[in-house]
Amino acid sequence: MATVGVLALLCVAGTLVTAAGPHAGDDRTPRLDVPVRDVAQVHADLMFAYFGLLVATTVAFLAVRAPRRLLVRSWVLVGVTLAQGLIGLVQFATGVPEVLVVTHVLGAVVLVATAAAVLFATRTRDGAATPAVTGPVAEAAAR
Repeated sequence: MATVGVLALLCVAGTLVTAAGPHAGDDRTPRLDVPVRDVAQVHADLMFAYFGLLVATTVAFLAVRAPRRLLVRSWVLVGVTLAQGLIGLVQFATGVPEVLVVTHVLGAVVLVATAAAVLFATRTRDGAATPAVTGPVAEAAAR
C-alpha cells in the first residue's frame, strides 16, 4: 500500500526534523547539520501526500462498501492525522515548545498504531488471509 511507504518516509523526516531542532538532546548533543526549516518543509510535504492518499483510500473503501470496522478505523485515522498535522503546525509556528515536541512524538506513535489498525482491518480472521475488501480497488491495493 502506498500509504504505508509514505507514512514510513514521513516518520523518518519527522525524526530528522527533531534531530536538527533544539530538542534533540541536551545542550552538548550535536544536532543534525541541516536547516530545520528545510527538513520541516519536506516533512510537511510528506504529510500532505500521506493525507491525500489516506483520504483517497477512505473514499475507495466507501465506494466498495467496505466493512463498517474498516470504515470506522479509516475515519479515525483521518482524524488522528488531522490532529497530528495541527499539532505540528502549532509547534512550528510557536517556536517549537518542548511540550508540543513531546505531544507530537506521542501523536506519531498513535498515528502509526492507528494506521496499523486500518491495515489489519483489511483482512478477515477465518483461518485464511481473505481480503475484507474485494473488487478492483482491493486488487489495485494489493499491487
